[in-house]
Amino acid sequence: MLKNIVNIICMQIGWFACVLSMASGVPSFGVFIVAVLVVGQLLHSRRRNDVLLVCVLGLAGAAIDTGLGAVGIVEVGNAPNLVLTYVWFAALWANFATVLNRSLAWLRAPWLAFAFGALGGPPAYLGAEALGALALPQSMTTTLLTLAAYWGVAMLVAVVAARRFSGEGLAATTESAGRDNGGPVGLGTTAMSNSRAGLGR
Repeated sequence: MLKNIVNIICMQIGWFACVLSMASGVPSFGVFIVAVLVVGQLLHSRRRNDVLLVCVLGLAGAAIDTGLGAVGIVEVGNAPNLVLTYVWFAALWANFATVLNRSLAWLRAPWLAFAFGALGGPPAYLGAEALGALALPQSMTTTLLTLAAYWGVAMLVAVVAARRFSGEGLAATTESAGRDNGGPVGLGTTAMSNSRAGLGR
């Protein structure tokens, strides 16, 4: 229980560090903080599969979030260039990946993962906008529907990836659909997890 609490707190610290640093025009500082936190978590877990999960989700998630920027759903105006924007998104996703096999390990049923992402993803972007890290130029309806669909699918894929990298496999993910009851840690940290990631995150 204590390890899970520390895990989710570290993720939240990383998210706020990234968002506030971007809002202040120095996103590299947030990326540095996340790098320290992520490396610390990986050294603690000592599992090679966790490293692979962080790298894969970091790169893939950043590519998709950058794509959202390209189509005008998200605007990040305080990064000096596109490369740093990509690295910033990657940091948010890598930060989020550290909780998938730990404090969010209960999130295994496919339908639950989709619902969690669809409901929890959009508020993270709204929070980042309120803090000045990014802008959401489209109408609220378009933004929420797009982000909900994106994050529902993204969370489902992330959960499947987490199970595969942890050796549990896709079959176990499907089998868990009818018997996953969540858990006190997962339920207690849902609100905090909404803030990540997403952006990262």
